[in-house]
Amino acid sequence: MASIREIKRRIKSVKNIEQVTRAMQMVAASRMRRAQEQALSSRPYANKAWEILTHLSAQPSRHPLLTPRDSVNNVAIILITADKGLAGAYNTNIIRNTIKFMRENNQEEAK
Repeated sequence: MASIREIKRRIKSVKNIEQVTRAMQMVAASRMRRAQEQALSSRPYANKAWEILTHLSAQPSRHPLLTPRDSVNNVAIILITADKGLAGAYNTNIIRNTIKFMRENNQEEAK
């Protein structure tokens, strides 16, 4: 059976762990709130970009780069990856899809 001293030490340890956990929760909540604010602040940009794309797609093509073509000889790929932490899965998926796209196009050209 545990002595009184061991029980008091254990109670103190649990209280310290509880205090650290509460502080971590507060930091996580603050980070989540900041991330939500950033996501919401980017909505006007995304809406305007979508508006511009739909407007351009509805217009008759005047620019040579926007006119439909019978055959495509060259394709340029602009790959943008994230440089923030915990974005490894995003970067991996975007690179994997780009490589898949490149392989599919090379196979079509070889036929």
